[in-house]
Amino acid sequence: MKVLKVLTTSNLKMHKYLLLIGLASLLLYGGLIEYTLLYKAKDPGNALQFSSFLIQSGMLFFLLIGFQLATKNLTSSLYQVANKEMRKLHCINISFLFILSLLFVLTFIISTNIYYHCIDPTNSFVKESSLFFLYYWWLPFIISALIGYIFGLSFSSKIVYVCIFIVWAILSPTNLNFLNNLLVNSQLIEVANWLQNINLGVSKVDELYNSLFSFEFDWYKKGMLLLTLILIVILQIIFLKKWRFQQYSIILVFVLLLCYSSIPYHYSKNQLQDIPTLAKEYEYYRNLESTPKQKYFDYRIDKVNLSIQNTNLFSVTAKLQISNVKDPNIAFTLYKGFKIKNISLDNGKPVKYYQTGDYIYVNLSEINKKKINTLKFTYSGNGTMRNPSIGDVVYLPHNFTWIPSNQRMPTHYLFNQGVTAAAINNSPNIEYSLILRDNQRRYFTNLRYEGKGRYYGVAKGVTLITGELTHKHDNNMEVVYPSSWFPYKEEFKQYVTQYKEDLQRYNRLLKTKNKIPQRIILLPTLDPFISGINPHSIGDGTNLIIHLDPSKFTRVIPIEKGIPFQIDSAFNEYNSLTEKQRINWLIFNSFVGFKISNKSHAAESLFYFYLESIHSALTPNEQKILKDLINFRERLSNDFLKKWKYLICDNEEDDWKQIRSLIKESLLKERKS
Repeated sequence: MKVLKVLTTSNLKMHKYLLLIGLASLLLYGGLIEYTLLYKAKDPGNALQFSSFLIQSGMLFFLLIGFQLATKNLTSSLYQVANKEMRKLHCINISFLFILSLLFVLTFIISTNIYYHCIDPTNSFVKESSLFFLYYWWLPFIISALIGYIFGLSFSSKIVYVCIFIVWAILSPTNLNFLNNLLVNSQLIEVANWLQNINLGVSKVDELYNSLFSFEFDWYKKGMLLLTLILIVILQIIFLKKWRFQQYSIILVFVLLLCYSSIPYHYSKNQLQDIPTLAKEYEYYRNLESTPKQKYFDYRIDKVNLSIQNTNLFSVTAKLQISNVKDPNIAFTLYKGFKIKNISLDNGKPVKYYQTGDYIYVNLSEINKKKINTLKFTYSGNGTMRNPSIGDVVYLPHNFTWIPSNQRMPTHYLFNQGVTAAAINNSPNIEYSLILRDNQRRYFTNLRYEGKGRYYGVAKGVTLITGELTHKHDNNMEVVYPSSWFPYKEEFKQYVTQYKEDLQRYNRLLKTKNKIPQRIILLPTLDPFISGINPHSIGDGTNLIIHLDPSKFTRVIPIEKGIPFQIDSAFNEYNSLTEKQRINWLIFNSFVGFKISNKSHAAESLFYFYLESIHSALTPNEQKILKDLINFRERLSNDFLKKWKYLICDNEEDDWKQIRSLIKESLLKERKS
């Protein structure tokens, strides 16, 4: 036992400078990240997301310390002094690497969790944060250390440093980003995908943390790599004196990494951000020039019974009771990402159908058109990045066509060179019943909970939301928000208070009587083509869904300053706006928001930001009218805005002509008065 203690102490003394300088540098750099993004900006998610440089530095440090621990045992006097104890010494070295890497990571886990607790003792982000440190920090560190140790046992030639550098470059997250850009620009897409699969750190170092998706983990893949490396080290220790086997171990490591790179990570966001799929979607909506004839949608949907299974795949069984069918050939609208598996009658008899894009054509020649008939749809899909339905993350608002509908408008259209979801509301209201076959997650919906996973309600559509969300009750109101937003809990209370005040101004402005529902759901902006304050809030009668960014690190302005521009869309159902109507609404909303905000500096910035975003989509004549509106904005009366709002809702295509008439009418009234 004394011999082992002496060997261990001597071993540590040989590497004291590398350990001291390396660990001190990593701790200082980690502390800087935590101070800047966590303590100062109060952004726990991005404090972890942007730790890629530390992960990369840590991987290099542990590669070198593992290599040094192995090589100095063979070259120093330790080998001659305790040749018989060398196997035990190697076991101590491996244990030391495990303990050192784990203690380093535990330092940050404990410090961050203490900080989380000080801000909000009830926060639920502790688990996700701790798992991130273990998965994205500790596993890459110990894997790097074991690879370095294997290299050290295999040979002591200086060429090993080249091997270490190559392994570090392809396994670490930041170098992957540089190499990936180079390979993509060189059209070497397959090699770029290979690098993505072999990366041990954060998959996209330049991407902001998504608080709804949170962090994703593939424990099986990294765990298998770790166990295989441990097995190789054990074999090296057993066959310590067989030099040829030690050299073969290097080949085993590279073969292992090659096999590892052939297995993609099972991350949900990777499926939603698949470039070929996104390109096909863009082309589909860009080339979509016409929709099916109205006669195919000339029927009524009276009731919808939904049964949802969300395990490995988001699967829906929808029973639609339809009536007033005038033609045997009818069509339904359903987002093209949801693939129909089967359509049958209530008695189980299959129905002929054809799905193309957003539309499903069904032949009902065998049913009684005078009676109410039930069609059973079975389908599944992942949704989109804006409206995901994959694994732990579901965001399907009531005006997104994730349930077969008789509204003929396509589910998306191009806006500002990007694909944007259309807001489609069923009219009249439909009776819905919902069964959720998922006991692991909490869902938020606009239907009334009936017990045992059953929901019921009459609405224009069904809202279904789940993710890394938490909720707080305050003054008979439930506020739902991502668990990583817990530092802003008090700020959200002020936000709700300010929202009520601005809603009162809106009601006085347009003579309405809107009230905030009992539940407010605050979510990050999921649309990649919308930056800054997202004006497209959603109200479904039960929930008020608002997209914002509370982080001081990434937000454009304080969240309460954007409220005046987020009210109109939440309390008004602009059903199935075309691209042109959406542009007209954005202009109208900008003027309404500016009026409600009492013309503050932040409102002035947002006002011009929104107008600038759509300016290129206007004709020269429309740009001239918009300029007149801007010059006239200080004198816009409440009556003018009310009439303008009516123009957007009347489904007429001559909005700009009518706006010019409104301006002339208002100027005439001014002169008379």
